[in-house]
Amino acid sequence: ATAPRPGTHATASSARSDVTPAAPRPFPRIHTGIDPSAVKIPDPDILVRPFVALPLAELAPSLIHPITGETLATIAARLAPASRTMTLRPDVTDALRRLLS
Repeated sequence: ATAPRPGTHATASSARSDVTPAAPRPFPRIHTGIDPSAVKIPDPDILVRPFVALPLAELAPSLIHPITGETLATIAARLAPASRTMTLRPDVTDALRRLLS
């Protein structure tokens, strides 16, 4: 068996040499330094930061924000004038859509 990657913990399955490489394993714990209790979902920045709202709206324009009731497309349209330096990357959008489907 190999040593765990930096930032992860060894698990019982990763320490065994007879485990099939494609077998399901526990998700590795990654230490990010972020306090999970401080994470807000949905991220409040969706409503005020174009660099958060526009890519989300590009991937799921009809998704409804659970607090405001607006679609991501509506939120992005409101923030678009402030994002003049952002450009769409259809190739990246297509790749992300394939990953998410």
